Amino acid sequence: MDDASIEGSLKGVSYDSALTKYRGLRVLKICRALAEGASSQILNPAVGIDSYYTFFLPYPLLKPFNEVRGEGAEISYTIVTAMLAHPALHRVKSLTVGDSFTSSIASGILLSQLGRELLQKIDAWKNSMPQHSRGNAWRKAIGEAVGRSLLKVSEDIESVAKVRRYVEEAAAGKGSSLSLEEHAEEVIRLARNSDVRRLLEVLMKTKPWSTSAKKQKYVRRRGEIAGYSLGRDVERLVPKMHALPPEVFLHKFIEGRLLLYEKRLARELGPIYCLIDKSGSMNGMKITWAKAVAIGLYLRAVKETRCFYSRFFDSEVHQLMKAGSGKASEAIKVLDYLSRVRSSGGTDITKAIFAALSDLRRAAYKGLSEVVLITDGVDRVDELRIRRELKAADARLLAVMVLGDNASLRKVSNKYFTVVKLDKEEALRVVELK
Repeated sequence: MDDASIEGSLKGVSYDSALTKYRGLRVLKICRALAEGASSQILNPAVGIDSYYTFFLPYPLLKPFNEVRGEGAEISYTIVTAMLAHPALHRVKSLTVGDSFTSSIASGILLSQLGRELLQKIDAWKNSMPQHSRGNAWRKAIGEAVGRSLLKVSEDIESVAKVRRYVEEAAAGKGSSLSLEEHAEEVIRLARNSDVRRLLEVLMKTKPWSTSAKKQKYVRRRGEIAGYSLGRDVERLVPKMHALPPEVFLHKFIEGRLLLYEKRLARELGPIYCLIDKSGSMNGMKITWAKAVAIGLYLRAVKETRCFYSRFFDSEVHQLMKAGSGKASEAIKVLDYLSRVRSSGGTDITKAIFAALSDLRRAAYKGLSEVVLITDGVDRVDELRIRRELKAADARLLAVMVLGDNASLRKVSNKYFTVVKLDKEEALRVVELK
């Protein structure tokens, strides 16, 4: 493809440029991944490039038909003509114009749908339709298939845009849109998952990326100047104190009323560890809200350059998930992990807390770790042992009680949130760890 000359259907597109060929290859790669065995007439460079730029350009213009030539040019011309005539294209283009990622995704979905439909029709026509009748029937079939495929693209592309928004927030500053394109097939798979769609719906309403990074600071002789205080520590003395007469200086020193700089150092922070109750009583909106909060905590951990741990639990403690780099691939892994778990089973809060603290002790992180427990269960916990284990792991426990109350959990928690409404405000209160 690098050396071959390509002829397409659109005016103003440089079909022989390296970037244009790359865009066509990306579209065909996505198409092949989504539809194995698609019609080979669909999987050609001209079709990939033309479909991409039909989504990407604000006003794509067709060449006159008599100027279109080359392999795949006629079928490409027919596809683009049908696309431009269909009203669904305008809905899709609101998310694809000038955007290489969504244009590639939309083109890949469109051609994969077309490829499957047309392959079936080609096989049927070989034995049932005379040769001279196939041309018009072929063009009509393409037009109808393009319409159905555009409706599928319209359905998928909004969810793709939501997945992309989340991934870009998680991977901010850690890669370009090209790195996200490497995971295009996985993004499409997640966008088509009904559980992911419900989770993304809650996530878009909650917008946890609006929270700011947190720094815990404590007073030290050396550090950033944070204000003023009174005392005797001459190492932090404000310069104008040196101008005082000696007797006045000594008097203020004895009384502890010298004006000093207040200096603070940022405290090193350990991981954010999210424990999510997946018992049967959490079914429905409760667990979807809890998963959205967990994603918010992951985004917070990325902002604060901390590791993020998560486990689901019921009467047992389930697989550990660890994230920390904030790369696009990792953000996708976190969303996939959180979305595919469903509610079932009983509740054992004590076992879950001990498992989390054991994980943190083995990792031996420096700095304060925060264990966020999200549950609706009433379960008597071992208060004395949990306090001892929290201290040993240098961690604090933040309990989030969803539509309920747990007296023993309240006693042992450093912070206790009672969630009475599964909305944005309550979610952000938890994500901000305030």
